[in-house]
Amino acid sequence: MGRPSKCGQLCDLEECLGLNLPTKFALFIWKVLHRILPVRQVLIRRGIGMNALCPVCGLEEESIEHLFFMCETARRFWRASNLGLDFSIGNPLPFNVWFNQWWKGAPNKSIVVESIITMWSIWCNRNNLAFGRTQDPLQQSLAEAYRTLRLVERAMSGYGLKDGIRGPWGAGAGCGKQRVVLKSNLGEVNDAIRLPVDGAWDKNSWEGAVAWCSVGADGAVRNEGRREVFASSVLLAEALVVWNALVWAFERGWLSVEICSDCLVLVQGFQRTSRVHPLVRIILSDVVHLACRFNYVVVSKVPRTEVRAAHAIAKDVNFQV
Repeated sequence: MGRPSKCGQLCDLEECLGLNLPTKFALFIWKVLHRILPVRQVLIRRGIGMNALCPVCGLEEESIEHLFFMCETARRFWRASNLGLDFSIGNPLPFNVWFNQWWKGAPNKSIVVESIITMWSIWCNRNNLAFGRTQDPLQQSLAEAYRTLRLVERAMSGYGLKDGIRGPWGAGAGCGKQRVVLKSNLGEVNDAIRLPVDGAWDKNSWEGAVAWCSVGADGAVRNEGRREVFASSVLLAEALVVWNALVWAFERGWLSVEICSDCLVLVQGFQRTSRVHPLVRIILSDVVHLACRFNYVVVSKVPRTEVRAAHAIAKDVNFQV
């Protein structure tokens, strides 16, 4: 596999190449471990005048640790990867310390290789933003993640890596074919706020809108929200409306909610993530991460008639696009 040195770096480039990675990936991780990857902190130390802030989030100085661990976009990549890592929990370690521990603790070589390829996709996404090759950070992140996942599958073909997200969620207690409980502090909750969700989407332009609303016991709409989206499939639009509805509920302090969707494939996607498109998998991962802040979150499959109001709201927005 290669032998880490005492400082947590690979001893030389030959050991990086010993991972059977494509050469560009081996050179990349070698630069990271020797702290010569040209992030802005490194460039400034070399006397190059520039803005030190991260070109992705613009919140903190761009160091190697920030780029791979602390930037929220990078954390989305990690959570959506097959590794299912969440760097928003706890304090980040210096990169070389983390990689050394990760190397020693990895059960097999494929885990190390996949982490390197995930870091490569984070770096590519950062460069696309830094050099103005994209105008939409979110969509670029999703597209880059999908491209990277295909690279992972290709690189992992010789290691027998199984598909699917290995994270703290999936089919289990409270999950069924028609509903999935994402968070429950108090067991079943009978007074959860019901949020019907739906969308309207154009397959030719990939433009559309998603909408959600809260309804009373009499079925009357009490509150509503909507948002224009750009999605490559109907299922991606359905996943985006769940995410936006949860954000909307959290901002209002509603911590016990039931998301009502007429899309059975979406509900089952939470249970069998390996069967959904990688772009959808990223959004589902974000939804589960956000659900941890609630007391109770369940996603249920309901008849089409129960989301008719949300569909009408989304359709009106879509026609205005």
